[in-house]
Formats: sequence, structure tokens, C-alpha cells
Amino acid sequence: MKRTLLFGTLLLVAVTAFAKEPAWLTDRSEESAYIGVGSSTMDTPGWEQAAGQNALGDLARQISVLVETNSFLATMEMSKSDKEYFAQTTQASSKNLLDGHELVGTYKDKKTNTYFVCYRLDKKTYLRNKTKKENELSSVGSSYLNEAEQALSKGELFRALTYYEKGLAEMEPWLFLDIPVANDLYRGYLSAFDGLKLTVEPASLLLTAGAVSEDITVRLTRQGANIVNMPLAASFIEGSGVISENRKTDAQGIASFRLTALNTKEPVAQIRFALAPEVQRGLSAAYKRLMSVQNWPEALCRVQVENEAKTIYLHNAGCDLENLMPQLTSILGNNHFTVTPDPDEAEIFADIRNNVEYVGVIPGEIYNLNESLVNLQIKFYDNNTQHLLYTYSVQQLRVLSPEKNSVEQTMNQCTRELIKRVQRELPKKLTF
Repeated sequence: MKRTLLFGTLLLVAVTAFAKEPAWLTDRSEESAYIGVGSSTMDTPGWEQAAGQNALGDLARQISVLVETNSFLATMEMSKSDKEYFAQTTQASSKNLLDGHELVGTYKDKKTNTYFVCYRLDKKTYLRNKTKKENELSSVGSSYLNEAEQALSKGELFRALTYYEKGLAEMEPWLFLDIPVANDLYRGYLSAFDGLKLTVEPASLLLTAGAVSEDITVRLTRQGANIVNMPLAASFIEGSGVISENRKTDAQGIASFRLTALNTKEPVAQIRFALAPEVQRGLSAAYKRLMSVQNWPEALCRVQVENEAKTIYLHNAGCDLENLMPQLTSILGNNHFTVTPDPDEAEIFADIRNNVEYVGVIPGEIYNLNESLVNLQIKFYDNNTQHLLYTYSVQQLRVLSPEKNSVEQTMNQCTRELIKRVQRELPKKLTF
């Protein structure tokens, strides 16, 4: 009897040790279903659950590559990086189409200490899930598309872009499915800026350099509809002057700019009007990379300039910076003034004062720095009436220079920093 029991035990061990692997481990072909197999080493915490998740991931990968003929991914050309990006997002969303999957079996490979799980998803079940999801997405996408088109018809371009982007965000994980509205949203988004037109009135001006006061109106339309609340920017592409930098279009699609100064010796100045830079910066980063190159609209206003350069005398009323006066002479000479050495010939008298205050040494990580404060005051007078026209000043401009520098090097550094400030500010103020 003992011998019989011992023989039975050995037989059971032998059968267990040499149990055959299930067919699904090597053969996953089945015409009526998708087969997903996942595994996990049994040394891993939660190995049974991990193997099950990996099996579902295997099913999801198979589904995500089933790109529908009329889907976004099948009909739109895109780069390799875009394809890789969508492959990741669609694979993650494919798991939501696995409702109704069934457990085929499990298997423990004791030789490799690996646990395997197999799931089966009937293809008819998948088709029902897919059709249901396509209908849901089509309804949501159509709602966003309708809102976007209505906003466009009213000239509310930013509002339309918001609806396009929201609709595309809903579609993005499902672009391998047959959802025609995804293509419509994408094409609508890309074409939102198509047909934009800027017109400027007046298109040309005849003015005298210096102080002016002219209104220039710019209208923005899209396929005949006025575009409202759109930031526009003005800039000189020839010559220089002072004009309102940014204005938004009103309910009639019009933005008004005020030209208040022309500072140029050139016979012609040109002002360009275009969409402000913040328009492009404000677009969604997720979809900006998908946009084709846009031809942003612009319009030009040509200004013919009749120069009446005024003579100016520069009086050094006390300047610590020795190289300051030649620099100021150059700046004023480039901005419709003729500098004269004779104060009696000048129409404008400029009284210039400058001083540099040495503050002390500032300890630095690499080397110590000298701190200086630079001051400048220029008073412009009508030389005939002695009437004060304008006072330009720079107060306590902080300049740092290495402690090892000589006094001359430090003063040169102060001059450079001061002139940078003057070149940036003063020409805009020369409107007298």
C-alpha cells in the first residue's frame, strides 16, 4: 500500500513538472477575437495583477494600430515625431474599448518563475464598443464645430479658436477611429487665419519730420466679416518715429493708431501694421506644432517726409564723462537736427549736465565690483524765446565695473551704459 502511494505521488510530481504550455502562449491567431497575453515575474509584488494589466495592454496595442480608412491618422500627412506622439496617446485610450474581454487562462512557468495571463476580446464586441465611442465623439465634436463656426461668422476669432482647440482635445486620443468631425475641426482650426485682410486708411501721408498728430485707422476682416478684439501692432520698417504700438480692433474691426512724431532724415518712412506678437504666443502649444506656415496679414502706410532739420547747439554745462558730448552730437544729428558750433545760429539750445557718483565696492563671487551712479540732464530751449521745450533726465543709472579697472575704463563703461539708455529713450521725445 505504501509503495502504491509513493508511486502515485511521484507520478503527480512528474505530471506537474512537465505540464504542457497552453497553446495561447505561442499561438494567438483567432479570426473571431483579439488575443492579449501579458506576463510578470513572480518575484514582483502584485505579480498577478501586473500580468493582467500587461495582457490588457497587449490587447490595447493591437486595437490602436487598427487605423480606420477614413480616420484622421489615415487621411492627414504628418511627420514621424507626430506619428510617434499619436501612437502613445491612442494606445492609452484603446484600453477604454476593451469592455467585454474574457479571461482565457493563466500559466505559471516555474523554470523562469514567470506568470502569464491571456485575455480574449471578441471582435464583434469590440466593434460595438468602437461604434458607441465614435457616435459619442461625433456628437461632442459636432457641438464644438458648430460653436466655432458661429463665432467665426461673428468675427470672434479667438472664441472660435477656443472651440476648435477644445474639440480637438476631445478627439486627440481617438484619432485612429472613424470620426469625420475630427478632420473638420482640424481643417477649421488651420484655416481660421485664412482670408484675414488688413486695410489701412490713409495708405499714404505727406508730413514734415518732427512733431505731428495724425490718426491712422486699420481694419481687420476675414472673408468679409469684421474681426473684433484682435490685438494689432504698428512698427516702422523704414525711418523712425513715435506711433501707438498696440491697439485692439473694436466691434467694426477697426483699430485706431496715433502718429505723433517722425524722427528721420530719410525722404520716405513706412509703417507696418500686423497682428500683435501675443496672438501667435497665445495659441495652444499642443496644436501650434501641427499648424502649417501661416501668411499673417499686414498692411503698410507710406509716409513721405519733408525734412525741416532744426539747428541745435549743445552746451556742455559740466560733464564728468569726457566722451559723452560726441555721442550726444551723433544721436541728435541722426534725428532731424543739425548740430552747429555757433550758439547764435541755433534754433534750439541744449543745456547738458552730467555727473558720476562713486558709491563703493561690492564684493563678488569671482571679483569685486565698483558701483557708480550716473546722472544726466538735458534741457532743450527755444533759442529765440528762451522758452523751455523739454527736459530729459536719467537719474542714478547703476553701473558696475570690475574693481581692477582704471578710472578711465570705469568712466568709459559708464558712458556706454548711459548712451544705451539715451539711444533707447531720447529719440522718441524729440517731438519739438
